[in-house]
Amino acid sequence: MHRPIRLTVLIALLVSLVAAAQTAAVVSLIGATTSTAGLKVYAQLDENVYERGIKVADEQLAAVNLTRDEFHGEWNYLIKPST
Repeated sequence: MHRPIRLTVLIALLVSLVAAAQTAAVVSLIGATTSTAGLKVYAQLDENVYERGIKVADEQLAAVNLTRDEFHGEWNYLIKPST
């Protein structure tokens, strides 16, 4: 009777170990990024837990000095300090 539960726990553990290994591989690949112009990327996994569902008011977002890039501006943007 306990065997299916143990199997489920083992499968869940295996899945979490594989996910952790894949995450480490992705962070490593990101950290290995370079360019011919001399760009070097340093990547580190942030394992902090952050609160979900925080809402930012339109007025707050409008106050951010944000410039969207022409290429996928929804992902690529520059934020400068407000003057």
